This record gives sequence, C-alpha cells and structure tokens, in this order.
Amino acid sequence: MSLLISADRKVVLRTYIFVGGSILVSVFFLSLLKVIPNLQYSRGGVIRNSFGFIYPTDFASHCFYLFVAMSYLLKNRYIWLRTFGGLFLAVFLIKFCDARMNAYSLLVGTFIFAFFYLTKEKKIGLYALMPYSAAIFSSLILYLTYHFSWTSPFYVKINQLITGRLALGKNAFNLYELNWFGTRGVQFIGSGGSTESVLSYNYVDSSYVQMLFTYGIVPVLTLILIYIVVSRDEYKKGRYLYVAILSLITVNCVIEAFGLYLLIIFLCLSSSLETRLMLVHRKQSVSYHIVSVGIRSGWRTHLKYKNTITGHVICISQRHVKLNTDDHLLKGRQLCTII
Repeated sequence: MSLLISADRKVVLRTYIFVGGSILVSVFFLSLLKVIPNLQYSRGGVIRNSFGFIYPTDFASHCFYLFVAMSYLLKNRYIWLRTFGGLFLAVFLIKFCDARMNAYSLLVGTFIFAFFYLTKEKKIGLYALMPYSAAIFSSLILYLTYHFSWTSPFYVKINQLITGRLALGKNAFNLYELNWFGTRGVQFIGSGGSTESVLSYNYVDSSYVQMLFTYGIVPVLTLILIYIVVSRDEYKKGRYLYVAILSLITVNCVIEAFGLYLLIIFLCLSSSLETRLMLVHRKQSVSYHIVSVGIRSGWRTHLKYKNTITGHVICISQRHVKLNTDDHLLKGRQLCTII
C-alpha cells in the first residue's frame, strides 16, 4: 500500500529544500549577525561552531540531508557545480564545526552522485547488495556495540574512529533492558542548547542503537523489512541512484541519531509499494490499478485500468490521460490522473 497516496516525489523534495533551506540559511546568517547565539564547543582544543543550532552536528546533519535532497532533485544537471559544492561544504563542516562523520558522509554522497551521473546509472553487479544495506549496517553496529570492550585493542580502535559511539552504546546496553516495543525510562542526555559541561553525558549517536531502546525491537525490524522490500523493488526497476541514496542514509544512521527519520521520508516517497491511478469525477475520487499499457496507431497510448472495488476494466487513450512521470513509465505502473 502506498504510504503517500498521489504524492509527487519532486514536489515533496522541493518543499523540503525550500522550507529546510530557508530555515538553515536564515539561522546561519542570524548567528553570524549575533541576533541568535552561535554556541561554540571545544573538543581537543578545536572550536566547534553550531551556527544558531543547538549543537554542531545538528547543523551539519541539516547540511548533509539538504545536499542529498537537492542533488537528487538535480541529478541530471549541474553535476560539476554540485560536486564542487559538496566538496566545499564538507571542508567547511570539518574546519568550522569539526563534524567529521557528517562531512565524510557528504563526501561519499558527492562521489555517488558524480559516479552515477558519469555512468548513466548502468547496472553493476555490486548494486545487488544495496537493498540489504539497512540490515547489514544495523547488524554490524549493533554487534560491535554490544560486544564492545575496553580490553580489546580492535574495539577500542573502532571506537576512536567513530568518536566514542561504541562505548556510549555499550553503556546503554548496560543501563537499560531491551523490549519488543521500547523501554520505559530511557533518557539519553547529551550536549546542546548550552555550552555548560554535562556530567552525566550518555547520548547515543547511532540511530539504530537509540531507536532500539526508544521504540523497541519490533519497530526496528519492521523498518528494516520495509527498507528491504522497497529497495529491492526500486532496484528491479533500475532506479539504482535512488537505492544508492537510501543506502547512504543507512550508513549515516550508524553514526547519527536522527538519520532514520529522513530514511522513513525517502521510503514514503517511493512509488514501489503500490502505484495508483486516481479518477476524479463529480468531485469524487476512486482508486484504480493500471493493468496494461499499449501503443496503437503509432502515436496514441491506451491504458487499461481496473476499479479496485468492482473489478471493471476501462481503456483510456492518451488524449484523456495526463501522465505524472517521475523518471519514465515503467511496466505500466505509474501514477496517473484523469482530467
């Protein structure tokens, strides 16, 4: 069943970019003008700027996801401008925010968009693994976190590479019990909103680990299952860039606490769960399935669609149908609107 009935993916992305981008740019410049505070934190002698947000990584995450949304919307245009913009933004986040994890994710995203643009999304055997990236990376971080030990040089090294995330996650496993639908009393305390030191800091910067305690085992497994189903269908339709972006977000969820929410939005924007045709007649909407597409007379497209309630099949020619195609018509399963 489609999660966003009749939603145009591009319209949603444009709205997100306009609203999110406007807020980001406004808050950024207001912090430079000192209208709102630019909270600064220090880590290892390095000053980390928040630019009006409650913490540097919050600002960096907004930059990363806005870049991903904008690059996907403009995936066939301005490739060199977007590539240099991504490189510049990554360097900026490292230098002024010391948000290395988001900067690395942004660099990987920049490479992905450039690679798929240059290869014209040609199929490569390795792509077959992408629909399972949520299961792979969630299992990996949960395994490493649960088995983390200060006595193991291997685990300590990985913990250093991802800035202490394994140790904090292991602390959560020691403090709280896992339940099917979340654990009562879970409280992750972190920095942000104030530059004062937090003595009881225990914030888990991993979406998979944090969601496991906050929402429980069942919601996490359900989300991963939905991801696999949607990604496999998108992969079969040849939308390799879209699946690669979903995979990138699953990687970012390993080292960020709110990546899963953007992943859910991207999953909702997928047209692969169910394609519908909405018939508007006398101000009433009736749901139909496209059952076949045919070309007649060399130019006229005929669509056969079936009423989901009565089962009645009707054929409509192109002159009566406006196709709302995202990329191209695939196997006759694309959203249409009768006008």
